[in-house]
Amino acid sequence: MKKGAIVPIVTVLVFLLGGGTAWAPFKGLLTRNVEYTFRITDQSNDGGTAVAFLKINRRDKIATAEPGTIGPLELVDFPQTCGTHIDRLTVLLSPTEGGGAEVKILENGVARPPDTYTGDAVISYDCVP
Repeated sequence: MKKGAIVPIVTVLVFLLGGGTAWAPFKGLLTRNVEYTFRITDQSNDGGTAVAFLKINRRDKIATAEPGTIGPLELVDFPQTCGTHIDRLTVLLSPTEGGGAEVKILENGVARPPDTYTGDAVISYDCVP
């Protein structure tokens, strides 16, 4: 992975930790205490994709930050559960320049329609009871 691929993720993390309010496209709702699998597929021949899952609590603070990487042309499953006190799950996605990544969410084995991203993306899901 190129050194510059992680810069957008670090920038967003610094902004969020600094107390600013970040805007991210709203992608849908996730039910609390239900396990979802984020299946992310890298679509480039070189470089890979960086990903981070941020769980935001009721005080608008980051409760957990889970980074991950996906190698070139790999598929990786990331299990995620919104706990009782989590209001939002934000996904930071940074594919290699010129590459892309497909994100599919599975709930109890049923897949939602996939989304493909060809550049850095910040995706937000609200967690509801």
